[in-house]
Amino acid sequence: MPVPPPLLALLSKPPSSAPRDSSDVEEAWARIPDGVRARLMPFQREGVRFALEKEGRVLIGDEMGLGKTIQAIAVAAGLQTLDPRP
Repeated sequence: MPVPPPLLALLSKPPSSAPRDSSDVEEAWARIPDGVRARLMPFQREGVRFALEKEGRVLIGDEMGLGKTIQAIAVAAGLQTLDPRP
């Protein structure tokens, strides 16, 4: 099955060399639904913030049962609030 062209275009875009501005990350963090943020453990919060800084280009490699799914949901919710970089 071929990769859809829009996904291929997104994945072939080089990541920016600089992390997101801290105000962008804070804005994205604040827009993650309260119910999701409330369920994150401290280590998960750190991971979500890191992923937001890196524009979602991260690999969550936690052990099974440590909450990778909730982290991914939080990152996806936060990234919906960020304007794409040119």
